[in-house]
Amino acid sequence: MLRHPPPYHLEKHVATTLLKKGVSWRSSSSELLVAVVVTVILAVVEVVAVLVLVVVVVVVVV
Repeated sequence: MLRHPPPYHLEKHVATTLLKKGVSWRSSSSELLVAVVVTVILAVVEVVAVLVLVVVVVVVVV
């Protein structure tokens, strides 16, 4: 079973990773936009993964 970190942890991880790669939050708007889009996509993937996990558990139990 994969352990899914909560979304806020994921966003913090993404922000930390981007900052480590030299992308500061005061950089150009395009870089900031990319960072926001990546964070949103990862958050959506996180929610979908949790929903799939719940569905699988319900199917197995029922």
